[in-house]
Amino acid sequence: WIWAASSFGMASYMVALQIWTWRRIRRVTLASHPNYSSWVSGAISVLIGIVVVIEVLNTFGIVVERGIGPYLLGLMALLCLCVVMFVRMLSFIGRR
Repeated sequence: WIWAASSFGMASYMVALQIWTWRRIRRVTLASHPNYSSWVSGAISVLIGIVVVIEVLNTFGIVVERGIGPYLLGLMALLCLCVVMFVRMLSFIGRR
């Protein structure tokens, strides 16, 4: 049950991250920034959605067997998400 609990924690974190990101984009008005690409925001949202679905399925043991595999897949996707956000941050900083 450790992987189910870990998957539930990761899914909860990803949902909170998505909500925080949406609020920040609206508050800071990043959409009006000249270097803002809406497809990047969409890709990040899709990636977060896929990870949440995989982790919820792993939590309840539906379609996928409860184990480390789906958890590691979500962890690797989270790492890719962090890389994308970091590169976007460098892009914003570099084009001031």
